[in-house]
Amino acid sequence: MDSPDADDVDAVVFLRPRSVTHHTDAGQRYVKLEIRSRDPASLTVRAPANGNVAPPGYYMLFLVSATGVPSVARFVRIA
Repeated sequence: MDSPDADDVDAVVFLRPRSVTHHTDAGQRYVKLEIRSRDPASLTVRAPANGNVAPPGYYMLFLVSATGVPSVARFVRIA
């Protein structure tokens, strides 16, 4: 993935959007992805190994800086 601030990225995470049906959301997920490599303008990350970790559906993808500041989310779909 491309980012002009790739050197400052500390984590790449998937966050499954909330579904409101009851007072709790059993489908909520926060998945930290492994950063495999980087250069000044891009990152290579590893997707979750299987659907037990990240079931198919839509997720918000965040880049989190070394100071803990998240990027604006991008929606991605895991098939």
